Amino acid sequence: MCSRPTISPSVTPTKIAGLAGRVRRLLAEEKEGRMLSLQVDGCSKKHRHFSGVNAQYVKDGKTVVRTLAIQELHLQSTAEHLKDTILRILRKFDISVKNVISVTSDNGGNYLLAGKLLHLEDTEVIEDLRDIEPEGDDRLDVELSTDDEPIQSVRCAAHTLQLAVDEAMKRITDVKPTLDAARQLSRFLRTPSNVRQLEAAGKSLPLLDVATRWGSTYDMLKSVFTLRHFFDAVMDMTSKERDEHALTDEQWDVVEQLLADLLPVYTATVKLQARDLTLGQLLAIWTEATMALKSRRTDLSEAIILAMDEKAKSVMYKGRGRGERLSSLFEYPAFCASVFANPRFFSLLTKQQVTTGKEYLLKLWQRLQARRGIQEEQPEEDGANDVSSEEDFADEDPFAAFLAKKNQEKVAATRQPTRSRPSRGRQPASAPLQGREKVRAMLDEYFATTKPIPTKSDVLQFWEDKKLVWPELYEMAMIVLAIPATQVSVERLFSALRFILRPQRFKLAGDRVDDIVFLHANADLVREAVKKIVESVNDEETESEADVV
Repeated sequence: MCSRPTISPSVTPTKIAGLAGRVRRLLAEEKEGRMLSLQVDGCSKKHRHFSGVNAQYVKDGKTVVRTLAIQELHLQSTAEHLKDTILRILRKFDISVKNVISVTSDNGGNYLLAGKLLHLEDTEVIEDLRDIEPEGDDRLDVELSTDDEPIQSVRCAAHTLQLAVDEAMKRITDVKPTLDAARQLSRFLRTPSNVRQLEAAGKSLPLLDVATRWGSTYDMLKSVFTLRHFFDAVMDMTSKERDEHALTDEQWDVVEQLLADLLPVYTATVKLQARDLTLGQLLAIWTEATMALKSRRTDLSEAIILAMDEKAKSVMYKGRGRGERLSSLFEYPAFCASVFANPRFFSLLTKQQVTTGKEYLLKLWQRLQARRGIQEEQPEEDGANDVSSEEDFADEDPFAAFLAKKNQEKVAATRQPTRSRPSRGRQPASAPLQGREKVRAMLDEYFATTKPIPTKSDVLQFWEDKKLVWPELYEMAMIVLAIPATQVSVERLFSALRFILRPQRFKLAGDRVDDIVFLHANADLVREAVKKIVESVNDEETESEADVV
C-alpha cells in the first residue's frame, strides 16, 4: 500500500498552509530591499469582515502587483486597529515600514487615517532622516507634519470619481421621473412573455440597475435605449401595457441626453480599472473627462464637473483627532513627482507642481541614502517657488489637441543636453557636484532636455533606456511610477471570496481563507514553489539511488 498521504479533509488543510508558507518565503525574497506601495481595502461577507492588502512595485521593467493577505478582522475597524493589522501583515513578509512609499485606499476615513498613521510608527525613517540633517535644523519637524511624510496616504481615484457622479446625480432631481420610467420598462421587458419575444428576435435582455450605483444605471439606460425601436414598432403587447410602460418622446430624449452626459465619466471609470495605471495616466483621464463634460453644456454635465472638482480638491479630516490632514487628489508631493517622472504627461504639470515634484524626489533620494547608511551635510534650500496658474483652454478642444499643445510648449522650452567642450586655454576647474546638488542638477537637466513621448509609449522602457544616463533618477522613477492611483486590484481580490465562502464553507477559518486567496492571487509564485519542491524530491531520489549503488 502507498505510504504517501492521500487527499483528505484532514490532510489538505496542512498542505495548503505549508505551500502558502513556502510561497510567502519566495515573496519575501522577491521584495527584499525594495521600496513599494500598498493598496488596502475592506469588505464584509454577512457578519464576517476582511481587510485586503496588495503591494505594487516595479520588477524587471514591469509593474508587479502582489497580494500579501486577506486578514479577517475580529475587532472594530478603527484606523488604529487597521494600522496594526497592516503592520502585522508587513512583518509576515519581513517588510520594513521604511520601505513603504505610499498607501492607496478608498475614501473611507478609517483606511485613509490608517495609512496616515503608518508613518508615525516608522521611527526608523524619521531617525534616519534626522541623522543626515545639519545640527540644530528644525525643518524636518515641519516637513514631517505636512503632506510629504515618508509614507504618502493616497485616495483611490476610481472611488473618488464614483462619489462625484453620485453626488451630481442627486443634485439633478428633474431626471428622476425618467429614470423611474426606464427602470419600470426594463422590468417589464424581462417578463417571461417579453423575454421570449426578445430571444426570438435575437435581442439582448435589458439590464436591471442598482439605484445606488450610477454605473449600473448607465448600463440599464443603454440597454433599454437600444430596444426603443423594437418596443415601439415590433413588440406584441396590449394597448394597456403600452400605455403603462411606454416612454414618451420627451423621456426618450432625456434618456439619450443622460447617456451622452454620463459617457465621459463612464469611459473614465473603465480606464481607471487598468492594472498598471500610473498617476500620470490618472491626470490625463481626469482631464479628458472634464473637457468632454464641458463640451456638453447641460445641467447634469455641469453638476458632474462641479462635483469632480469638489471631490478632487477636498482635504479630508482636516483638524480631526491628532490633526490628521489628508491630501487632495492631485496636489500632494508624491503625485507631482510621479507625473514629473512620466514624459508622457509631464507637460500637464504647472510650474508649482514641477517644483513640488522635484523637492519630493530630492527627499526620496535622501531617504534612499539613509537606507544605505550614507550621511552628508545638507545645504540650505531656497524657499522660493515659482507659481503659475494653469492656462485656460477652449471648451471645444479635445484632450488630444490640448495635450499636443502642452507638449509643443514643452518642446519649445526644451534645450539640448549639455555637451562638454574642449576648453581654450586654462580655466579654473569647478569641483564636480556631489550628493544632493548632483541629483538636483540631474532633475533640472532631465526636465529641461527631455521631450514629451507618445502617450502609448512604455514609460518604464523609457527609463530602462536612461538607466545608465541618470542612474539616480532611474531608481527614483521606478519607485514613484509604481504608486497606484486606485485600489481596484484589492476589490478584484475580494471577488474570489464569494467562491471560497460559499454557504457550505462559510465557517472556514480566517487563516485558511487567507492561505487560499493568497495562493490563488500569486499563481506564478505557486508554480515556482512547486517546481522547487519537485526538484528537491528528484534530488533526494537521485541521492538515494546513488547510495544504493
